[in-house]
Amino acid sequence: MTEVSEYLAQIIAEQQLVSRMGDTLTGFSLLDTAKTVYVDGALGDDDNDGLTAAAPKKTITDAIDAIPMFRGGAWTVSVAGGTLKETVTVSNKYALVGTIITIQGTETSIETGTVASAANYHEITDSSKTWDTDEHKGRFCRITSGTYDDYVFPIMGNTADTLDITYLDADIAVGVTFEIFEPATTIDGENSRESCVEAYGPALAVKFKNLKIVNSTAIGARAEDGCVALYENCYFENHPDRHGYSVYMVRTEYRSCYFKGNATTDYGIYGGYIPQLAIYCGFDGFSKSGGIAAQFYMSRSGLEYSSVYNCNRGLFAMGSGYIKVPSVYLYNCTYSVYGQFGTVVYLQGCNIDSNSIAGAEGVRSELFSQVYVYQTTFANCAYPLRKQLQGEIHVVSPSGSIATSRFEADYESNWTSCTASAPQAFAHAFGFIPKDVEVLWGDNATPTTVNKDASTWAADATNITITPAQTKYYKVRAFMR
Repeated sequence: MTEVSEYLAQIIAEQQLVSRMGDTLTGFSLLDTAKTVYVDGALGDDDNDGLTAAAPKKTITDAIDAIPMFRGGAWTVSVAGGTLKETVTVSNKYALVGTIITIQGTETSIETGTVASAANYHEITDSSKTWDTDEHKGRFCRITSGTYDDYVFPIMGNTADTLDITYLDADIAVGVTFEIFEPATTIDGENSRESCVEAYGPALAVKFKNLKIVNSTAIGARAEDGCVALYENCYFENHPDRHGYSVYMVRTEYRSCYFKGNATTDYGIYGGYIPQLAIYCGFDGFSKSGGIAAQFYMSRSGLEYSSVYNCNRGLFAMGSGYIKVPSVYLYNCTYSVYGQFGTVVYLQGCNIDSNSIAGAEGVRSELFSQVYVYQTTFANCAYPLRKQLQGEIHVVSPSGSIATSRFEADYESNWTSCTASAPQAFAHAFGFIPKDVEVLWGDNATPTTVNKDASTWAADATNITITPAQTKYYKVRAFMR
């Protein structure tokens, strides 16, 4: 009987709590309908309800506090242009239902143009322009017609009439229109706050859009504890530790973001244990010794259609995981792609140019990492491919097939019928000269017995040539070490 009484008392107490919560939420009835809270750092007042642009909140923090997250749904915090000096924290304290919150800044349109010519997949030219060199660097280019309509790409630099945007796998067509813009809303850590924006908690998805995120003492954007965090059209600068940091989450994504580094910045983005994607992003200037544009740790992640300029290390992948890297331009990096501790990295259609940095490495694989290189070009690399400490590099032929899986050679040809004393060329498609070549022969195209041959060989950037001592089937294995 006592147990029943205690149970009833508990039920009554819970009902009273629900009733009090209902009374507390009465003031949010209009907010449920509006789904938008407005913020203006210059003209707002946190005593306002924030339900209209005419009565905005003053801080993003107060606007977020006004959202009843335990009711769920999609909400937008619409932030006027200007600078807000606060740490913006989005946290689903209740975690009862899914909540989607967008912190959306405004943008300033700089000018428009029309593509007159395109080249190298990442340059668009408007011959009517007379820009100063790099005046648009770090801004954004929105395509406003054609195949890429409404796509946004960071601007890596410009000449008088040509924009260098992030690397793509196709030219933007002549006649397509575009707009140059930049975020007009800044979240400023004043070089005194550890981070500028933070997201925590399960059952929560948060997007930060059209924001300049600058001047923390450590981390620009931080996300942890099971949430989904998205960053779109954001500019990051002056975060000594990490511009973007995400661990122990469901997912994080950077889309069309620009990360400006310098010689004192450790990381552009760093993430571990979760799926991550950086797409249409630009990284420039992470030149600190050990500085890294993008590091993925023990995850299934991707760096796609992006440009990485002037970094000590471009992509650094470590721990078990699979990293997909299609159509990325890595320029003037000491180590462009670095795989370590069992990770698998797949490069496709990339362009690696070390700009003649002394001792530069295009791709390094070590400590049981595997790197697959498919239709990737190299220029000015002291070591285009370099492996050590049981690392593996597999070169995929132009036809897209891998000659053999898990082989120690960097390139291995198919068995080819050869005539004694007649030179035979094997097209290796490296784009550079291998350091060593092993010549093998057998009696047919699928030999059960394989013999090593002492034939001399010669190689250039595209072919390995041997002169067989006898008429047999031959293959070559090439090594970069």
